[in-house]
Amino acid sequence: VYNPAQAPVEGYTNFLWTVMLSAVAAVLLPVPLTASFLSTCFAVGLIILVGIWAYRQEEFSSTFSPAIPMVLLGSAPMLALWATTGMETMFFTFLLVLGSIFLTIEERNEWIGILSGLVFAMAALTRPDGLLLGGLIILISFLESSEWGTRFIAFIIRCIVFLLPPLMHLFWRKSYYGQWLPNTFFAKTVEGNQLVTPGLAYFKAFLLTGGLILFILTFLAIFVRPRIDGIWTILITSIVYSAYVIWVGGDWMPGFRMFIPIMPFLVMGASAFISKSIDASPKFALTLGALVMI
Repeated sequence: VYNPAQAPVEGYTNFLWTVMLSAVAAVLLPVPLTASFLSTCFAVGLIILVGIWAYRQEEFSSTFSPAIPMVLLGSAPMLALWATTGMETMFFTFLLVLGSIFLTIEERNEWIGILSGLVFAMAALTRPDGLLLGGLIILISFLESSEWGTRFIAFIIRCIVFLLPPLMHLFWRKSYYGQWLPNTFFAKTVEGNQLVTPGLAYFKAFLLTGGLILFILTFLAIFVRPRIDGIWTILITSIVYSAYVIWVGGDWMPGFRMFIPIMPFLVMGASAFISKSIDASPKFALTLGALVMI
């Protein structure tokens, strides 16, 4: 954004989403309506991706029905609320899950990490916290692996592919806007820990409206055998990102938009425990699923 005769100001934090909507405007499509349509498409695609992610869990091929995480995620009120807003939230979360699926495929087949690194780079270009989430998933997945030696080169390649596009965007921002960080960062910065208190209240409200049961079931999924791929990555990433949300003060809008990016991961962890509970007690598993959906 800019005023006549003044230097431009970077008044957005969703670069890649803004570029996509600029292309929409260039072909003379209605931007608000198209943005809402795209957001809805990515929300539907996100539910499908979670099903694919579950289907690829070979250790759970007999009981880990893809329908479990798909139903749990699709029934989440926050997903329904933000699916049609036209914001970058669904696109961003879609990229995180897609990158995680590519990472799982690459690890299983001992491929180099180009595809997952590229998708996580797109997430980082969509929202700045994509650097945190993508970086956490890449790092913890590597540390969780039992084959550090054979996977080290793939890990390095994945990191390079992941970091290079955001670094290029960083230098472009400096050259065009004259700032290393977007103007929204300075507009929302306060001194001390003034944001922590509202951030804690935001996190508490999320826990009381369904987040707590997801965290508990994901934690319990660590103890089931066999584990799903990346359960430690799912749990640690969700905890660290929640701490980040608290640190930045949460969000003033309803529907817990800030926690949507980790919802598919928590749903996967919770679904793993529920699916194993089916073997012991179908009624107990059904009760757990109902608690998550309430």
